[in-house]
Amino acid sequence: MRRVFQLVALGAVLTFTAAADNIVMTAESFQNQEEVLNYFSGRTGSLGSGPGPADGVTFTSNFTAFLSADDGGIGTFAGNPNGDMAFTFVANSQAAVMDVPLGFTTGLAFEYAELSTPESIYIYSGIDGTGTLLATLALPVTGNGFTSGNPACQNSSNDQFCPFTAIGVDFAGTAESVVFTETEGQVALDALTLGSDVPGVSEPGALKMLGLGLACLLVASRRLRKLQQNTGQRLQS
Repeated sequence: MRRVFQLVALGAVLTFTAAADNIVMTAESFQNQEEVLNYFSGRTGSLGSGPGPADGVTFTSNFTAFLSADDGGIGTFAGNPNGDMAFTFVANSQAAVMDVPLGFTTGLAFEYAELSTPESIYIYSGIDGTGTLLATLALPVTGNGFTSGNPACQNSSNDQFCPFTAIGVDFAGTAESVVFTETEGQVALDALTLGSDVPGVSEPGALKMLGLGLACLLVASRRLRKLQQNTGQRLQS
């Protein structure tokens, strides 16, 4: 019975350790007004930043990284969770699209600030917004942080997109694209997370902790058995 337990524990450790972390994308590695493009697919942004991580994620050209105006850029945001950069959208007749040909499951999440126009995001089973619609995520207006008098958004009149709010959605199946039908100048995003409904959180990391706990339990079981054997030998001598 003890041997069965050890094999189960070891299998759980291997399974949980092998689980890949969620993909969390921030804008901190980009230059001001740089199109993200293929950066998260092991290549570079439009201004040469990179190469980025080989996560297999690409964006249309209107998905852009901006530096906050409070830090020398032109982005009118503040209070975002990951430094002084954020993602937003530039003028384009088409919606911004994120393609993930390898697919992702479970959920989508990010931190965002929305000025005055409610928007929606659509998650599809195929690339380029094709296939089955798996989920729709509505983005409620968060308001103009500067004019609302929020103490966290008073560095300058540029702090309109502030503060950022966490939002996410679960879905069944495998997604390969996300369509951001955002109005230019209406939303800023940060900590864009694939595989979780909580931004910036790696759920498989928790599974790894469970696997580590099982591994510790396995080691403790072996040590206890060895101690019992040694104790029995001493009693018999």
